[in-house]
Amino acid sequence: MIRVLHIVGSLEAGGLETLIMNIYRKIDTAQVQFDFVVHRRKVGVYEEEILSRGGKVYHLTFLDDKNYPKYKKQLTKIIRDGNYRIVHGHHSALGSLYLRIAKKAGVPVRISHSHIASFSRTPKGYVKYMITRGFGKNATHHFACSRWAGEYMYGKDGDFRIINNGIDTEKFRFDPSFRAEKRSELKLDDDFVICHVGRFHDQKNHTFIVDVFKELCALHPQSKLMLIGIGPLEETIKAKVKSLGLSDKVLFMGQITNVHQMLSAADAFLFPSLYEGLPLTLVEAQNAGLPVICSDTITDECHLTQEYDVLSLDTPAKTWAQTVLRSREYQIPREERSLLIREKGYDSGDVAEGLVEFYQSAVK
Repeated sequence: MIRVLHIVGSLEAGGLETLIMNIYRKIDTAQVQFDFVVHRRKVGVYEEEILSRGGKVYHLTFLDDKNYPKYKKQLTKIIRDGNYRIVHGHHSALGSLYLRIAKKAGVPVRISHSHIASFSRTPKGYVKYMITRGFGKNATHHFACSRWAGEYMYGKDGDFRIINNGIDTEKFRFDPSFRAEKRSELKLDDDFVICHVGRFHDQKNHTFIVDVFKELCALHPQSKLMLIGIGPLEETIKAKVKSLGLSDKVLFMGQITNVHQMLSAADAFLFPSLYEGLPLTLVEAQNAGLPVICSDTITDECHLTQEYDVLSLDTPAKTWAQTVLRSREYQIPREERSLLIREKGYDSGDVAEGLVEFYQSAVK
């Protein structure tokens, strides 16, 4: 059996972590086992499941204490004691550090995996961008979730392999029984329900989502907005919703485990991010048969179904709202979309199979 050491920032329910878990749940752990290095003390939501599957979780505290000598010593010991032949790195901000440590520790297969295609235009964002420049330097293999993410991390002429952000296409398939159950439970009645899934962070552009929804309510008062996720800007967005008198129309769902059910309950998916790699949630939404309205800052590799509208973030919120409302006219065979998504290579089982084959061939 091959043990692969994945290096991540946390084990919370973010897109990157969810992607890894989607794959982990599909692999044959008799052939390949996943272990994890996490850079904080905090125990994440996926940790219990990882341990139940036979995986190991190592909590290092570099993001808490910034003690590099301690971090180097701890990671080197983990690698050598575990006799890891593959280190698969996902945390790009620290990638230049831990892949160099892995190289010095004699790890023959060192993977840098890019999950992002741009960065926040803030002082902190620019610093992080400069740090990530060395992510691929000590890697033997370069992975990316999309063409844009690969070019961003490794250059337009860079050599990298695209690993599709796989989802459980059967789980996220549209289910009319979930739709009826959740709409009744949430008292949505005949409302036109707009959904967004994402962390409350500048990147996800929640302020603009609320602006668009305000315009939508002026055009179609019987509308509701469902926001799924948590994050540092949640209270700020709640305050804005309240100030606009929309509190009775916006559902703050928090961090939930039944996102697939809520996508069946929704009618459209709004996603005006400032930047992305290849967002897992867009794949899930299309798999559930939802029309998507998203920003042109997202790679066109996300465009998997016909019901997909792209707008510039410079376009007024009212125009976005009009586009969202027009999506009601799409005649979508929602149950059939999961088959289409699988055919395009985004089923987590198929992605897992390909990744296992890579791991096995890489250490022969």
